[in-house]
Amino acid sequence: MIKVFGFFFITLFGVAGCAAQEHLDLKLGKPITGFAVDNFENVYVYSGADLVKQNRVNGEIHRFSDKLLGDITALDVTMAMRPILFYQSQSVALILDNTISEQPASRINLADIGLDQVSLVCASYLNNNIWMFDQASLQLLRLGPQLNRIIGTGNLSEILGLDDLQPIHMSENQNKVFLLDPANGIIVFDIFGSHVMTIAKAKNAANFSCVGENLYYYKEGQLFVYNFKTFASRLVSEYPESCSQVKVTKSTIWKLESGRLNRQVIEK
Repeated sequence: MIKVFGFFFITLFGVAGCAAQEHLDLKLGKPITGFAVDNFENVYVYSGADLVKQNRVNGEIHRFSDKLLGDITALDVTMAMRPILFYQSQSVALILDNTISEQPASRINLADIGLDQVSLVCASYLNNNIWMFDQASLQLLRLGPQLNRIIGTGNLSEILGLDDLQPIHMSENQNKVFLLDPANGIIVFDIFGSHVMTIAKAKNAANFSCVGENLYYYKEGQLFVYNFKTFASRLVSEYPESCSQVKVTKSTIWKLESGRLNRQVIEK
């Protein structure tokens, strides 16, 4: 059972009702382990080595799989025209096109550039750059298209005085980089790698989503919204223990529950 407080989904600009929950059958053929939604509301789901994308407009399905690289660790769709797949066990990142096909010279072997302990990868809107978090040096890196190092923050554990820094999710939004570390919360940087703020209330969060001036984070069965103008955080809704991920886009709440992806349209 989903409990939405006051029956309304609360936003910065007012309230909006939620339509009935809809299950998405993306024909992956096995339980979903992760998903992403791009800014066109196209949805991507993955499990093991298999990735499926469904086009929002015409329902067209695209598929990608590379068994030799093993299981997909993470997917970043910050740039819908160039999604990035990350295989942490192989230290490989793949830059795909909008049909989730691998392109020539799009495979990045991180060990070849001395970064064999990268734990997170995401795209940057700036000149096709790529952000990476290097667990060995505990620093945030921004690399250029030729994999030249443009930004290196230095050891963030030492700089910010953080213990046990092991982030699990990272993305760029509106010239900010968001690093989710369960032990410390969501750590925010500018595009030059300078620390802006830490949202400590998001400790133990499983994932987060940025929508305009709001940041939604899901932790321990509860969805919260943090507003960057008021610096206030409030509870939006509660979900059962079987719900492992909740993400919010401009018009939809997406929920991964027991390996199945469901969505609710936000009715404004």
